[in-house]
Amino acid sequence: MRATRALLGLAGLLMIGYGGWRILDNRAATQPVKVGEWLIGALILHDGILSFVIFGLGWLLARTIPGRARAYVQGGLIAGGLVTAVAVLLIYRRGKSQPGQALLTQNYGANLAILLALIAAGTALAYALRVARDSRHPAGVASNANVRPDADQTSSM
Repeated sequence: MRATRALLGLAGLLMIGYGGWRILDNRAATQPVKVGEWLIGALILHDGILSFVIFGLGWLLARTIPGRARAYVQGGLIAGGLVTAVAVLLIYRRGKSQPGQALLTQNYGANLAILLALIAAGTALAYALRVARDSRHPAGVASNANVRPDADQTSSM
């Protein structure tokens, strides 16, 4: 395990080095100073803002949402956050492209709202199905799916 980690770490460092060399080798196209500014901005945004917001949301969810529902709410928030992270960039760049680039002329704000509504509906449906399934098999009542015959409960090891 230790050798595998060392090899993976070395491979990662080599890839980072290769990427850095390619950025510096092609300065005119890659604009290393702008890349550095972007990296610093991303670090500040992630470590200085997003981490605290996510920690706060997790703390709030743990105190307000019941245990069974919490997993579904967390899943919906993760999916919504991922979709929003992609859409925010497209919303920001909307209208800043040439007329022939149809990708950036869509209404990403409306599309994001639709996707978030679908994620919320899917999350609510998944939770409702779980509640319905659990109401058919209440806790403490064994269902046939969870009971194994005695012969299967022994181990040959």
